[in-house]
Amino acid sequence: MKTVDWTQNQPMLRQQTKLEEFAVNQGDKNFCVSVLRLPTVFGVSPRTRFDVIINALVYDVLEKKEINLLRDGKQKRPFVHVKDVARAFIFLIKQKSVRINNEIYNIGDENNNINLISLSKLIFSITGIKEKINWYGKKDDRSYFVSFNKIKRLGFKSKYDISYGIKELRKNFNNKKLQRSEESINIKWLNKLESNKKYFLNNNKKYKNSKFFRLLKKRYMYGGFLDIIDSKKILIFVGSNRADNINVAISCLEYLTLNYFFDSYDVVVTDNDKNLINYLQKNKINFYKKNKIDKIINNTDKIDYDWLLNIWGHSVFPINFLNKFNNNLNIHPSYLPYGKGKDSSLWTVVNNYPAGTTLHKMTNKLDGGPIFCQKRFDFSFPTTGNDIYKRSLRDSVSLFTKNWTRIRNLKMQPKKQKLNNVKTYYRSKMLKENLVDLDDNKNKKIKEFIIKSLAHNFFPNFNIKIKFNKKIFNFRSLIS
Repeated sequence: MKTVDWTQNQPMLRQQTKLEEFAVNQGDKNFCVSVLRLPTVFGVSPRTRFDVIINALVYDVLEKKEINLLRDGKQKRPFVHVKDVARAFIFLIKQKSVRINNEIYNIGDENNNINLISLSKLIFSITGIKEKINWYGKKDDRSYFVSFNKIKRLGFKSKYDISYGIKELRKNFNNKKLQRSEESINIKWLNKLESNKKYFLNNNKKYKNSKFFRLLKKRYMYGGFLDIIDSKKILIFVGSNRADNINVAISCLEYLTLNYFFDSYDVVVTDNDKNLINYLQKNKINFYKKNKIDKIINNTDKIDYDWLLNIWGHSVFPINFLNKFNNNLNIHPSYLPYGKGKDSSLWTVVNNYPAGTTLHKMTNKLDGGPIFCQKRFDFSFPTTGNDIYKRSLRDSVSLFTKNWTRIRNLKMQPKKQKLNNVKTYYRSKMLKENLVDLDDNKNKKIKEFIIKSLAHNFFPNFNIKIKFNKKIFNFRSLIS
């Protein structure tokens, strides 16, 4: 059986493992140490959290009438109610130390092991809301069920199941006792605690020499937490798709804010797209509109960001701006180095280039920077530029969500492109190409073919046929 290292690419889990290894060796006859491993906690509390799965999904169903779920929903997770967590702490405190010293316990019950699609259906069923699941990202293979036999043998048994938690959340939501705010997101709450601690220390002189003051000053909150999870600050340029089947920017932002909620994001909307702006406002993500772009780019001060991301942002950055960032990434809808520049799907069809999408680093060469990773797909005649573009939209999201963890953590280094004899395309080239002047004598043969195709337009039996690569195709003209 293959052994899976669950701590890979997850610095917080690695730190937790090290802390456990240290803790369970500290107990002796005078000092009892027990480690409690908690599944994902759910349920109402004095500060109900909405950065945990069940609470977040129930709130989304009650507020938005929908759930956003990472494909394919079969990933399994263990859960535990917050009341059972409190009961478990009290239970272990009351045990004789000889029974529990230097031991590790999973807290919960096997009945609360569930996959996410079953969880989502249960939420819709209990709330009585019509099922609507929006799928995003690539299939998530990270599944785990947990055994709780060890703590059961001590005599502890959980009382509260997932159905109870959903009903409890629904009741409190309907009574207007639940609100998703910065304080309900743990990393933001910790940040606020740290700010309040500094304010208290600076403005309460009577406590300055007290034992309480010295303890509070040494206490780590937000800063210590970030040391563990390696938080990043990221500036993102986003833009609309020019197509209606999938929104690359919103899909990638959803992935980032769900999976890397502890990172901080500033977003620049490069074309004032209403859907993007509404999404950012609804999710309380800090953003700037199009009229601020020049001010941001031309700011000569050193920029305090770990990453610059261009996610469908329709922006070409000057090199002095790029040099302010240690790391940057652009999503380009072509299989570079083919189709560099604008309107890549058009030139993919015209020149029969390889089709695909690319994540690359931005440099002074337009779409010529080193490549993090690529995804190529096949196409055959008759494929349109719009077909290629829509496929590139979907693949751009999957390529980004699949590889961002390794790229973000600098585990994937970009490799230099081979740029010999490849063109860079500009919008002017496309605008020139998409006008065929039939009054120009050099286009005489094109004119004859179009008129012929219109004359033979008796679909489906007697319309004009064309032969390409030894295959016969029906051909119809539509002129408006």
